[in-house]
Amino acid sequence: GHENFYHGYMLGLFVNFLTGEYIVKSNREGGTGRFDIMIESIDRKLGIIVEFKVAKENEDLNQKAQEGKKQIVDKEYYKELELDKVEKILTYAIAFRDKVCKVI
Repeated sequence: GHENFYHGYMLGLFVNFLTGEYIVKSNREGGTGRFDIMIESIDRKLGIIVEFKVAKENEDLNQKAQEGKKQIVDKEYYKELELDKVEKILTYAIAFRDKVCKVI
């Protein structure tokens, strides 16, 4: 669906710009579910988890992004980074609708 399009687009951007200093993982098991994208610096100083949500016409982008943030916590997507002893872990949820997005 639409989430696959946004996921593929964002993954392409991350992989192209971060090659060399970061490992980019996509749609892998993490915690008790599957995270969308995980980025880990090779020196283990920084880890980033990104969750995507697609909002329908009548859905609030901010609320949809909040759902993504909650999913990261509820499903413990950060566990792999903790096991890798990553120093700083950041989490982002991005809600898309057509050409508009909300990042939290």
